[in-house]
Amino acid sequence: MIHKGTKELESDRLLLRRMKEDDALEIFNGFVNQDGFLYYANKKKRTLEEQINSLKGINSKYLNNSYYNWVIVEKNSNSIVGSINLRVEDINETVEFNYVIDERYCGKGYMTEALNLV
Repeated sequence: MIHKGTKELESDRLLLRRMKEDDALEIFNGFVNQDGFLYYANKKKRTLEEQINSLKGINSKYLNNSYYNWVIVEKNSNSIVGSINLRVEDINETVEFNYVIDERYCGKGYMTEALNLV
């Protein structure tokens, strides 16, 4: 399997790009503390400081070409609507993906569009 890493992907409505520390506040105010995400991800609410710390050092993870983690941005508003990541198992050539969408953007086909891009 040839790894490409987290490369920027784009459709008419969406931009999938690498996460940045600067995204912490928008992610914190969006999906990361919504009840649906917390329930399905089996997580607890985060503080803004915890979210900032979560994104610190993320650039070093992107140096690994087998690391795939995008934030999903709606191009018209430049708003983060969710995220998607992949875990690739080279030995048996399988891929597991996880995604989350901000509840305010559900039902608009954004996740289907993002998955098709990936």
